[in-house]
Amino acid sequence: MDIKNYLFIIKRYLFIIVLFVIFATATTTALVFMIPPTYKSSTTVMVNLASTETINLNDIMTSERLAKTYAEVISKRTVLESVIKEVNLDTDYEELLKKVDVQLVRDTQLITISVKAKDAEIAAQIADTIAQKFSEEVIKLQGDKQSYNTIATVEKAFPSEKPDSPKKALSISLAFILSFISIIGIIFLIEYLDDTFKDEFDIKEYLNLPHLGTVSYIKEVHRRAGNLITTTDPHDPIVESFREIRTNVQFSQPDKPTKAFVVTSSGPSEGKSQITANLAVIMAQAGYKTILIDADLHRPTQHDIFKVENNFGLTDVLTKNDLPKTIWESTQINGLSLITSGSFLPNPAEWLGSTKMYHLIERLKEAKFHTIIFDTPPIGLITDAAIISSMVDGAILVVESGKTTRTNAQKAVEAIKKVGGEIIGTILNNKKPNGDKKSHYYRYSEHKTKN
Repeated sequence: MDIKNYLFIIKRYLFIIVLFVIFATATTTALVFMIPPTYKSSTTVMVNLASTETINLNDIMTSERLAKTYAEVISKRTVLESVIKEVNLDTDYEELLKKVDVQLVRDTQLITISVKAKDAEIAAQIADTIAQKFSEEVIKLQGDKQSYNTIATVEKAFPSEKPDSPKKALSISLAFILSFISIIGIIFLIEYLDDTFKDEFDIKEYLNLPHLGTVSYIKEVHRRAGNLITTTDPHDPIVESFREIRTNVQFSQPDKPTKAFVVTSSGPSEGKSQITANLAVIMAQAGYKTILIDADLHRPTQHDIFKVENNFGLTDVLTKNDLPKTIWESTQINGLSLITSGSFLPNPAEWLGSTKMYHLIERLKEAKFHTIIFDTPPIGLITDAAIISSMVDGAILVVESGKTTRTNAQKAVEAIKKVGGEIIGTILNNKKPNGDKKSHYYRYSEHKTKN
């Protein structure tokens, strides 16, 4: 997957990304402004050894080691409880201990005592009181000596003007950055785990087939019988997509005056029959004498789509000897004829692979049809489409965005190639519009040139 694919994924989910980042940032902003501010004050003390006539390196190193020991004394109960009593705090030892931080200044005799509180004055008062009580505790621990190790205050605590937390700007910035990174990561993970096709890039990457065109979602009103979008709304952008597909199909095999091909899919309910019907209509509208054969003998639909009877059709042509002179019927579309599925057959695959089927295709070519289209069952479920594809000029594979899996589509391609069939290209169905309607033909042309 190259950078264009990643950018396309981000573009597809842009609304969700923006919404998530705004929500996370707004929530964090609200929380940091609701959290009461906490102030931090610090005091620094120095550990001094009992006075001697001279100070040498040994004394300094001893003071540093002693500072480490005394730092532990600061956090003891005796010191902090005396602070609570002195400052008259409404808290206990455990709670105060959480607010106190003791740090040694490296390679020195210094100890920094920091205290956090909701009031800056109180924080400073507690810090200074801890230093005072700590000093008293150190003297007490040394007992009756003539000279004492002492604690000297180097820097007193001062009330801070700015809160130590929450750090509003930092928190909001981190919320923005982390929410953006998180949602991008989640989206890419979903895309990685999702085995379905989403766009033309997926088809190119995983199938390496010419892409004939993309059809956006067709509304339910245009899926009803006798209400094909190519007949009822010729100016709809979706109809323009079918015109692009028609052009690409015609240019796919320019040396063949008559084009016979099957339209199939890898699985059920992927819009194959609607695509086939609209493609047949758009061919006829361009002046191509077209015939559509409903070879989906398991779930035939073309007679319903074109609102005709299904008393005589393909199965009758294949199984009966006494046939009428004209085995097809006209539709309301000028230049478009139809052979419906016909009577029920218990074993359609045997008849579809028979010599009668081959002779039927030849008869249709002799009848001067420019375009012969077979609507076949999903090739991933039944072998009928593969059988017919070996007798015609090629197959068109319908891929539904967000539904057709890469695995099933690849198996469908293998099934067609296994019987010697040629794949003309793919049609991506039910894709959400992204404003890139005019590029499908050129992508197809580039693919054909490279191959």
